[in-house]
Amino acid sequence: MRQRLIVENALLTAALCLLVPPAARGQEEPQQQQQQPPPPPQAVEVITVSATRLPVRLSELPTAARAWDGAELQRAPAVVLDDALRSSPAVGLFRRTSSRDSHPTALGLNLRGIAPSGVSRALVLVDGIPMDDPFGGWVYWDRVPLLALEQVEVALGGGSAPYGSQALGGVLQLVTRRSMGPDLQLQALAGEDSTVRFGIAVGHAIGGGSVFASGQLFNTAGYISTAPEERGAVDTEITAASQSGRLRIDLPRGFTVNVEALHEARGNGTPLQTNETGLMGASAAWSGTSEGGDAGWSAHGFARSQLFESTFTSVADDRDSENLVLLQRVPSKDYGAGGHGWTAWGDGSTVAFGGDLRRVKGHSKEVVVFSGATRAPGGVQGSGGVFAATDWRPDPRWTLSLGARGDVWRQTPAEGDAEGRGAEFLSPRAGLAWQPRPGLTLRGAAYRAFRAPTLNELYRQFRVGNVSTLANSELEEERLLGAEIGGSWDGNLAEPVGLRLQATFYWNRLENAIINATSSVTPSLITRRRENLGSATARGVELDARLRLATRWSIGASYAWLDSRIRESGDPAADGNRLPQVPAYRARGTLGYQTAGGWAAMMSVSGFGEQFEDDFNELRLAPALTVDAAIEVPLIEAARLTVRAENLLDAEVEAKRTPTLGYAAPRLLYGGVTLTWPR
Repeated sequence: MRQRLIVENALLTAALCLLVPPAARGQEEPQQQQQQPPPPPQAVEVITVSATRLPVRLSELPTAARAWDGAELQRAPAVVLDDALRSSPAVGLFRRTSSRDSHPTALGLNLRGIAPSGVSRALVLVDGIPMDDPFGGWVYWDRVPLLALEQVEVALGGGSAPYGSQALGGVLQLVTRRSMGPDLQLQALAGEDSTVRFGIAVGHAIGGGSVFASGQLFNTAGYISTAPEERGAVDTEITAASQSGRLRIDLPRGFTVNVEALHEARGNGTPLQTNETGLMGASAAWSGTSEGGDAGWSAHGFARSQLFESTFTSVADDRDSENLVLLQRVPSKDYGAGGHGWTAWGDGSTVAFGGDLRRVKGHSKEVVVFSGATRAPGGVQGSGGVFAATDWRPDPRWTLSLGARGDVWRQTPAEGDAEGRGAEFLSPRAGLAWQPRPGLTLRGAAYRAFRAPTLNELYRQFRVGNVSTLANSELEEERLLGAEIGGSWDGNLAEPVGLRLQATFYWNRLENAIINATSSVTPSLITRRRENLGSATARGVELDARLRLATRWSIGASYAWLDSRIRESGDPAADGNRLPQVPAYRARGTLGYQTAGGWAAMMSVSGFGEQFEDDFNELRLAPALTVDAAIEVPLIEAARLTVRAENLLDAEVEAKRTPTLGYAAPRLLYGGVTLTWPR
């Protein structure tokens, strides 16, 4: 405790001291420089490739989308990537915790409240290659070093038309950097709870290509999640340690090769609950365009091997002892290939077509400790599909988007006499974007999408605290029907103030939603089983406003109202209830300050509405409010000093009830240095 207070006081003192120099520096600038008027804010049109598999301006998309610059994420007051991405209320994970303090199986991406369980209902890509865990559908956010990122894009709304299964709620893509010359970047951050993040990125252009290597180390001794009034001798810190690396080789004529590796280990809040993951993979891609730039193509292939190990325990009612109940070892292999092409026609219109295949093989090798029984459920799942789409622009102000994809998926169990199962699905999508005047876009879209159950949902059981969840090999695919309308305006209110506004209303109906349905409750054990609901609905409103000021200040505000409910479950006690772990709302406000000399500071306030742990809505998690802040100071031309605070006011954020109450991370203060050469 004494050591923690010393660190807190030192970092807070440094932060207060750093707030003074920008003003003083501004007073010392030459008079001639102060009199120069600041340049007017400029609206930069972001290009995204995630929504349609083609480079498209955000203003021409019929669905909502968001993009982050890699430098923006590196400077965010978030020590892990997924916390930085939650700067958009439309983006969330299954729980209020992140990869800093969560079991990997709870790290499913949650877009628009379509998240009845920890599995992602959105596809995560890195340079076009699927990044979702092949066996379980969750996401290892530390797989890609932060310094390797060029941009992150998220396309909201049903994405099955171009991508197939897993893109039920949308697509998030990590776009990595390509070296444009000799460059080197180092970042070292350290703070409370032995938290350390070290990153390195180095690249060099060679002939007509380049080599870019990046690596990241992360470690935290963590915190005790269990509420103080419920803790016992068995409760320990949630810890995490990971090492990741990537090598990107860009060759002439559009060839790219990527090699990656990841190792992470976690302690999950008691001495005997741990998990560990090792992953290695490689991918290759080939892309290009015609001489006239009116046609292009892309092809890719990938292979990965992974081993996930986890232990589960039962904890005594007084939380003074625990016993191992289940050991799991989950090896899996993941292969895939695909390609697509496009060509321009008419005046700015395009047509695209392509397809892909993926094969996943995995087992959950389990030992039931108290009986010695063993089992190895698992199997092989294959999926693939073809798609075609067109963006028709009869007028520069109009974009009509039409697309459809046909998919087939099959799964074959590895043990017993059970027969394999599968299905076919057609995913159409139609949308319209209209720009009646420069800077103003009105849009609407409708779509169908689907998600096949993962091998994890079909075959792997697990236990969290005194909640045991069983697998279900008879699960069917989830099916979604959705629509959205919205618009955006980007322009100048008055010189030199710019404003961007965006609003979207969406509605989704999810059939066969897979949830962890409660089947029995006793004082010592809650038993759940993965089941297909009859249906659920997810509707909501997303609002975003950002001021671009020619002065040193910037302001942003965003809000997402989420109404995700069980409609037909077969149990009247659950019908009409909120889907587990979907909050009533998410909101965020930001205030930023930056000078031409490189001084910068920002503060954000994030709010979360109430949510529930279970389908009966009996285990409530209270609303919460957190504050984050960061200060950045230039030291020399190539170096920057930063001090950051997550959950600055040390708010108690309820994150889970199993049924023991667990909290999300307390205040974390840390700081460090970033070196960039050449600048």
